[in-house]
This record gives sequence, structure tokens and C-alpha cells, in this order.
Amino acid sequence: MKLFNVFEDRHYVYLVFELCQGHDLEDIGGAPLSLSSVGFIMDKLLKALRYLHEQCIVHRDVKPSNLVLKNRDVPLENNAIKLIDFGMAGRCTPGQKSLKTVGGTPFYVAPEIWRRDMYDEKCDIWSAGVTMYELLSTVLPFAGEDVAEQSMLVTTEDVTFDYYTWKNIDSGTKDFIKQLLTKDPDKRVSAGAAHQHEWIRFHVPTSSAEGQQHVDVMNSKMCDNMTAFGSKSRFEKAAITLVAHLLDDSEIQDLQLAFEALDTDGNGKLNLQEIQQALKETKVSANLQEVFEKVGFNGSSEIEYSTFIASMMDQKFYHKQEHLWRAFKAIDQDNNNCITVQQLSQALKHLDGSGAPVSSEEIQSIMQKSDTDGDGLISFEEFSTLICGSPAAANRKAQPKLNQRCSTFE
Repeated sequence: MKLFNVFEDRHYVYLVFELCQGHDLEDIGGAPLSLSSVGFIMDKLLKALRYLHEQCIVHRDVKPSNLVLKNRDVPLENNAIKLIDFGMAGRCTPGQKSLKTVGGTPFYVAPEIWRRDMYDEKCDIWSAGVTMYELLSTVLPFAGEDVAEQSMLVTTEDVTFDYYTWKNIDSGTKDFIKQLLTKDPDKRVSAGAAHQHEWIRFHVPTSSAEGQQHVDVMNSKMCDNMTAFGSKSRFEKAAITLVAHLLDDSEIQDLQLAFEALDTDGNGKLNLQEIQQALKETKVSANLQEVFEKVGFNGSSEIEYSTFIASMMDQKFYHKQEHLWRAFKAIDQDNNNCITVQQLSQALKHLDGSGAPVSSEEIQSIMQKSDTDGDGLISFEEFSTLICGSPAAANRKAQPKLNQRCSTFE
């Protein structure tokens, strides 16, 4: 779920998230869901967890009530599912059981947490298994009368499928759930392996026909768009990527579908082979590998989702004053209507995803190109000229209404 802005007053911090008008999955109707519906949900959930775990982030409170539908009155399979509530999330150390906080919603907490063991991201997989079990049957695999009984059941009892709703569910589905609900976290399947499991592949096509149609349409302009984006400076690419992040899903739906169709391994990133496969039917004269490396911020061998959207979206989105203003204010965190050298350095450090320090030479180069009046600051007009090539988008100054501190890249 996207976080757009953070506002502060003397007493509170206000988090502004994207609007999700659908209900959560705990309130989806009270009846068991079909295998195809649960397959759709688990595909999205495991893909999200895979991405989070690769970023060394553990959610620690995965459950149906934290999975929310983006749109109201839209069928599940045509909707977007958002993972929310990172209030218990934490960072883990790759390859180590580095977490020890005891917490979560008891019915969904993994055995290793109940045992007070050190644990890792595999606790999310257990919670995903409980969620899948519940969505298919409307009951929980382990439901104690109190915390002590819940702890005992989760740590000592094996999962069973005795409830009547399981009678017509195949053994393959039950076996997949058992892999998610393996008590030993070292033997429990990872998010990536679970997402690539044959059960997911059977119940969810790797790329929808609609998504493939968007890829086919994009073939003719994909390389040109990426080449144009790759030729921009690091700061321009960062600013345009920020605009892409701030757009509503409805504005970039075609690109989202295309990305999902291109992302054949479902890891939330695109590699050169996946792009080459999409362009195999076209006559591309450019050096695709060189273009691909320039699109990323640091010559990366993979392109993140936000970078793909930024490199492929129509210029009209980042030429709009309202979109430019939101991106500008996300960098201008002290609300002074200008970007300082320090803010520029901080933005570049975090927006490209690497967190690497930015050299003084690069900052100086960007300031020389952007700061046309030589006052050592980048105004909104100068920012607009840099991104759009002219200050036209900034002719009508937008005025802030609140004291704003955007934490998009904090």
C-alpha cells in the first residue's frame, strides 16, 4: 500500500495512504472461497512477501484483515490486493535468525515465535499458510481458547483437514498448505519457492492474455522509451521515478499489466532476458544491453517495478504541474519551496534504492545544470525546467496548505 505524504502538527503525525475503497479479506463474505480465488490471492500475497523478504523486511502480521481490495464493487480477480499495516514489521539480517520480538495476531503467529526462538522471515510464510487455510474453509487450522492453548496447539499439533469444507478439496492443495505450515522454519518453504510452486502455477496463469496484449502493443515503443529515459541524468530519473510512485494505480494500469506479463519469474524485477523475450518479434537496432543498463541508476542487472513504470510512462504524466509539484515537495522536506544541496543529496541517495553516498562532483554537476539563477537552490520553476525542458508546467505556482514532511524516501 502506497504512502504518499506525512503531515505534522504539534500533537500528531498524519500518514496519507492511497485510498482503498474495497473491504479486507476477513470481510469477504463469510463463505469459503473457490480455489481459483484463493490462487489469485496467494499469488499476489506470496509475490509481495518475496519482494519484502528480498529487501530484508519481515511483515510479522500477515492475516486476511491486512489484505485489502483496492476498488469497491469490482470482482476479486479484476481487483488489486494491497498488503497493509506494517506496524509490526521489522528488518532481518540475510541468512540469519536475527529477530526476537514476540508479537503478532495469536491465531497467525508461527511456532518459532511461540517458542521464543530467534526467527527470520519464514514466520510470514506460516501466517500466509494460516490465511490460505482460513480463506478456503472459513475456519482456522489452530484455534485455542486462550493464549496458552493457542501456543500449545501451534507448537505441538499437526495441521488437519477435518472440517467438512475440506471434503471436496484436492490433496495437492492440502499438501501445499502443509508446506506453508511446516513447524520447522528451516524446512518451511520460502516465499520465492512457494510462489514458484506448481500449485500456484496451475491455479494462476503466469501472464494473463490481457497483460500479454499490452506487451505486444508496447513492443514498438519499449526500446525508444527506455533509451530516452536512460539518457537522462540520475537526478532526472530519480524525479521521474518519484512521479511514477505517486501516481494512482488507475493511471498506469496498462503498464502494470505489461510488467506482470514481462516478469515471468514473478520476483518483482525485470532482467535483460525477460525484456529480450518481449522484444524478440521486433527489429531492435539499438544495443539492448546497453539501453537496459542505462535505465537503472547504477548499471544494475535488474530493473525495479517503479523504474520500469517511470521509463515507460507517457511524458504527459511528469509534465503535469500537479504531479511535478508532489514530486518536488517530496524532496523539499523542510517546506521552504526550494531544494537545497543537502536535500538533493538525500533524495538521490534514497530514491535510487541503493542508499549509496552521492559524490560532491555529481551534486555540483546537477546544481550547475538546474540552478539557473545561481542562488545555490533549486526552485520549482528550475525543477520543472530540468524535468520537462521548459518552465511551462510551473507557470501557476502551487501553494502548500499544511506543514508537510514527506517520508517517501526516509
